[in-house]
Amino acid sequence: MPSHSRSWWHFLLACICVVSAVMAEGACTQPSNVHDTPEVRRQACANCHAQAFASAMNPKHVGVLPQTCNLCHTTKAWIPSTVSGSASSHPWFPLVNKHANLMCTTCHTKGYQMGDTPKECVGCHQMNFDTANNPPHIGFPTTCAACHNDAGWIPATASGSAVNHPWFPLVNKHANLMCASCHDKGYQPGNTPKDCVGCHQMNFDAANNPPHTGLSSACATCHNDSGWAPTSFVHPWPLDGTHLTTPCVSCHTGTPPRYPGTPVACVGCHLANFQSSPFPGHNMFPQTCADCHSTSAWKPASAGVHPEANFPIKTGSHSNPGIVCADCHIAALGSPVGGQNTDCIHCHLGAHNQPAMDARHAALKVMGYPGPNVAQPNFCLPCHSKG
Repeated sequence: MPSHSRSWWHFLLACICVVSAVMAEGACTQPSNVHDTPEVRRQACANCHAQAFASAMNPKHVGVLPQTCNLCHTTKAWIPSTVSGSASSHPWFPLVNKHANLMCTTCHTKGYQMGDTPKECVGCHQMNFDTANNPPHIGFPTTCAACHNDAGWIPATASGSAVNHPWFPLVNKHANLMCASCHDKGYQPGNTPKDCVGCHQMNFDAANNPPHTGLSSACATCHNDSGWAPTSFVHPWPLDGTHLTTPCVSCHTGTPPRYPGTPVACVGCHLANFQSSPFPGHNMFPQTCADCHSTSAWKPASAGVHPEANFPIKTGSHSNPGIVCADCHIAALGSPVGGQNTDCIHCHLGAHNQPAMDARHAALKVMGYPGPNVAQPNFCLPCHSKG
């Protein structure tokens, strides 16, 4: 018998042994898996499975696929085939996620030869593109992968992606908006404004803290996409104390409110407070309110800048922290400017009362002493100007 005939008979014997092994285990000495025999390992799959290849319909194999069965199948069973999800068996388009469990004929509607099946998404998904309404895709490029992936149409990756939406990253408050919220006129260049006020004119017009009439409409100067409040605006001078809760229009007056040119000196807003102060001689004070007052309240006043060169209270016996302004400055006696209401004897009683001082200074013949019982409360100051 020729050698090739012997090989064929050995192969046939192996097949018979597999069947017999199922019927009577141990009756044949050949391996239980016929594919493990040397004779079968040297054969092409189609030598035994030509009928299976010819009858395959999902997909149709005859005239379409090569007879290299092992590229898609294993020796365990025809199904499942390994092409789904296998980059090596389906190299140009991995069948994963939503594409993993599709019937082959869903995409291969015209066959399996080169050029029969489109490689672009829209080749299969033109209908999805045409019927999309959030947003309507008419006018979009048909490069679906720019916004979508094979896990599903939703969520689209354009939202929040600076790569796919390069000129205006959709993050924070813009991340979950419907596309049509901004693209209300379409998606072509020029249809959608790029400046904030193009979408937020109503917010600008309705703002009341402060009213924005007269302000720049460059929203990003003070706001960001995390929300309108808090703003990033930095006031030219600190808004603390009672200014923190004062409405903007209290300082920025006018119709519309005036912002450039608003006075920054206290008296620019508080001239009436200065003029109506009940403190004697207040109208003779300099109008530098911050010298004596803070932004917390008019009272208590902090005494301002004392004329230390004329009469020191930061050093010497008058630096006692227990001494307060009203101990020396008696409001009923007039203005404190220039020391007119200063009453030394008001504190210096006893040995320093005026009659005693009159007699003592007369005995000492002190030159320039005002004289006995002079009617001025600060008669001490001309000689004792340093305290």
